[in-house]
Amino acid sequence: MLHFVGVMPNFLSPKPHFDFSEGADSIIVSGHKFLGSPIPCGIIIVLKHNKERISNYVDVLDSLDDTITGSRNAITPLIIWYMIRTVGTEGIHHQLNECLNLAAYTQIKINHLGIKALRNPNALTIIFPRVSKALQYKWQLAAHGAFSHLIIRPGITKDMIDSFITDLKNDVNYRK
Repeated sequence: MLHFVGVMPNFLSPKPHFDFSEGADSIIVSGHKFLGSPIPCGIIIVLKHNKERISNYVDVLDSLDDTITGSRNAITPLIIWYMIRTVGTEGIHHQLNECLNLAAYTQIKINHLGIKALRNPNALTIIFPRVSKALQYKWQLAAHGAFSHLIIRPGITKDMIDSFITDLKNDVNYRK
């Protein structure tokens, strides 16, 4: 049986202080980022007293609804379960190491362009100044305010990153 508190923290060394016994009051697993679910999905686990704060009685159900905004999609937790069971503990550990190495590589390549790229230790997200809309669309980059970010996940290859770096080098937002 596999037990996960999040996905990545269990495979990092040293393990980050990030669980309920160490003060966390919620844990979120994003199945479409690291686990590679084909559709966006996630699971949030909260302490019982926090769950009770959002519970509302629903007449149609004749019971309490303690899901976030009435979410009841049963397929996405099954997708996450299936991904974990299919890949297994060793597979997840291997994928994480590959992703961490590729995230470090990506950050270095962006910085070599003279663009300041930031990444927290053991993170798969690289943040850098906002790219053009064309590049944002082509590479499906999320952007917020003055920043774009790229998330390294299983399935992203070094060749893909190298192509992205070439596009980034030629991006109108970064031309000197």
